[in-house]
Amino acid sequence: MAGYIEDRWLKKRPDKLTGKRERTAIYGTGKRYRVKGIPGIQDRSFHTSEDAKQWLASAKTDSSRGEFVDPRKGEILLADYIAEYWWAGRSDEPSTADPMRSRIWNHIIPLVGDYALREIDASALRTFKAALLTRVRSCGRYSTRLTKFTRNSDKPILPQATISRISTSRSLPG
Repeated sequence: MAGYIEDRWLKKRPDKLTGKRERTAIYGTGKRYRVKGIPGIQDRSFHTSEDAKQWLASAKTDSSRGEFVDPRKGEILLADYIAEYWWAGRSDEPSTADPMRSRIWNHIIPLVGDYALREIDASALRTFKAALLTRVRSCGRYSTRLTKFTRNSDKPILPQATISRISTSRSLPG
């Protein structure tokens, strides 16, 4: 994976007379270092060169393993994110994984799996929860257990970093 770090405060080429790099028009404002040149990934800026180097190294390592996802894109569907990244990275005991898998694939993915991550916000999750409770209450015998599951839904299904980056453009159908 290609990629490099650019200093946004200083020009790339040194002055011919002094041999020093000149300041750019944005010198002293905004984040100084930007990671660029990674195909398919948006540029990302940092305050320090160390942060930029760490992020670039991490992105390269994750990319070589096939695990890198640019969290700012948000275009990936929830179902795809769960299947490809979240579920694949879990290592639960079978007694935990089987019921969790059943709940996710039978109740979460059918209701919100076709939404991009950036389209899901707190309001959409409240709408989803109401739809799920309505759906389960009509089932009868499973409603008590699933109502407990949704009541404990303050435990995030997605990593907190992903949830904090999600923005909305529409709400879920009720």
